[in-house]
Amino acid sequence: IGLHGGADNPKSFEGYSQVSTLREKTGEFIAVYPKGVNKHWNDGRANVGAGVDDVAFLRALVKHLKRDLKLPVAPKKIFITGISNGGLMAMRVACEHPRWIAGIAVVAASETKQLSRKCSSRLLPMAAVFVFGDQDTAFLPSGLIVNPVKQKQLRGKHIGIDQTVSHWVKANHCGQFNRSRPINAVAADQTTVVKRTYQSCKKPVVYFKVKGGGHRWADSTASNGRLIRKMLN
Repeated sequence: IGLHGGADNPKSFEGYSQVSTLREKTGEFIAVYPKGVNKHWNDGRANVGAGVDDVAFLRALVKHLKRDLKLPVAPKKIFITGISNGGLMAMRVACEHPRWIAGIAVVAASETKQLSRKCSSRLLPMAAVFVFGDQDTAFLPSGLIVNPVKQKQLRGKHIGIDQTVSHWVKANHCGQFNRSRPINAVAADQTTVVKRTYQSCKKPVVYFKVKGGGHRWADSTASNGRLIRKMLN
């Protein structure tokens, strides 16, 4: 399940994420791209998507795929990826229904204060991938979440990507040591990526730190078009 960011749409997310391209190449999974009400997901913040039960919606979507479309959706084979507001929504589902999904991949988002208070002690082991740019313009180092286009618009508070990853390292019972390795620079924007893989986890935890990266999906259209595949390997 691919979740677009706030003010975005499914078609746009499908295009830049290239999840469908990966699906066509591998044939190993089904990709779906739902649309949030008013282009947003209710990720738990009071001022974003309030009043809409998107957790129930996503569960109903999977039931529809299995029951009505007869697609082979197996229990614990559901993965959710999302960017920004969509990434927060993925973490909310992981918190509230950890036995329902197998893993999440969160891009350009870290846990909100609300999710942290509610979920840090409730998380169960599941695969977790995080991609975050150290120059993100929405999830600021100050702990504020703002509109990346209109930065005076406050959208909440977050705990930071390092603490977010730490919650999943603890939930997955990972060891104390991790392995980090650089990935080649992306020629189009000169960012570099460091992949951090945690060891001895019940379920894998991987963190891609995009040095010089902003509030966006990693640039897979640059001359180093293998970036996405390298991240997955």
